[in-house]
Amino acid sequence: MRLRSRVEARMALADTAASGDDDPLNDEFIREGAAREIKFRDQQLIQLRDDVVDLDELDDGVVLSDFTLDYFFDQLLRYLEENKDELEATDDGVYALTHDENRPEETGVIFFLRQQNVTTDKRQKKASPIHPFYAVYIRSNGDIRYGCTSTKQVLDLFEASAVGKTEPLQQLCDQFDRETQHGKDMETYNKLLLAVIDHIGRAHKTTQNRSMGLSGGRSFTLSPKSESSKDPSNFELVTWLIITAP
Repeated sequence: MRLRSRVEARMALADTAASGDDDPLNDEFIREGAAREIKFRDQQLIQLRDDVVDLDELDDGVVLSDFTLDYFFDQLLRYLEENKDELEATDDGVYALTHDENRPEETGVIFFLRQQNVTTDKRQKKASPIHPFYAVYIRSNGDIRYGCTSTKQVLDLFEASAVGKTEPLQQLCDQFDRETQHGKDMETYNKLLLAVIDHIGRAHKTTQNRSMGLSGGRSFTLSPKSESSKDPSNFELVTWLIITAP
């Protein structure tokens, strides 16, 4: 776990995704992000070469792609090139329903959020490697399965649950309409969303505390109170994916 913590910290410092003013649908932004990710990957190779790694800390089948997001940057860039007009015309907050055939009893929600009240101070440590965006998977019972520091695991689950499904799953849609009275009663999902925001706030505080303890220098700064990661009004819901059982 110590190796994982070191890698996640370096991923956060790499600032692989965006600054507060970047447009995630801009091709140039995506290319720059991919270039930064490739540079980070090269730095990671050098670090892995120079570090003395305890093999007992590594899970079976660990590969370099587990530490990076370059695969998803490549997928996103290609999808943007093919569907840019459609994506730009899509409102924020849209959602979809799917079913994980490999884990038929698995139910929960993948939330993608964007924090709006952010600065560009690179000295501030962030809990999410794609800050100011956050990707979190929360199970239907309220347990955080993959938190905001585990972006790759969230994206892996998203891909496994949704890839190849291009048509609405009518049975799931009908079931959702019954449970929510055609979207009028969203209390269940509102509670899950608030739980995710609370998790982000706690993760942010933990990251700041650890960074302050590890840095020991004068370059570290705390995020201002105006950037609170626990205030729901500071977050924009980009999209969400409901994983449900038929």
